[in-house]
Amino acid sequence: PRPGRRWRLYGIARSPPIGPTNYEWKESSVEKLPGEDTRAYAARQRLAHRAMYPNSYKDSNLRKTFGPGFGFDQYAAVADAQNNLCAISGRHETALGNSGERKHLAVDHNHETGVIRQLLTTACNTALGLLGDDVPTLAKAILYLAKHDPNGEGQQKVDAAVSYLQRHP
Repeated sequence: PRPGRRWRLYGIARSPPIGPTNYEWKESSVEKLPGEDTRAYAARQRLAHRAMYPNSYKDSNLRKTFGPGFGFDQYAAVADAQNNLCAISGRHETALGNSGERKHLAVDHNHETGVIRQLLTTACNTALGLLGDDVPTLAKAILYLAKHDPNGEGQQKVDAAVSYLQRHP
């Protein structure tokens, strides 16, 4: 029997069949406020649910965007392999989302084939996208930055970058 008006049935796991051993009663996390309309209450309920199950929402979004073979578990494995650092800059993500929390690393993928490459910060992913994933354009951007280096060390920095790339193909 239902313990009270604010209690709802929630599934424990998705894979087993529906039955009494696969569901549990939980008290609703959000209570409707006096004078609150249904739309505002539903919005608060969604935000509370999203806060309770963030990995589930991330999994759903990843699968919707990149296909059923790439969910939260696959994302977590790639993030662990990269030590949660950007594959280009080697930095942690610093961009903040709408809720004020730090964003996850962005999933970089080939737009022609859909093949997932690695995880990048929002800034690195945006830079690649804005330059059209075009290697010659990226090379020209490097040379441009070297040409306009305020310390006059542009060529030394290019040489150091080339040396690094030769050691780490």
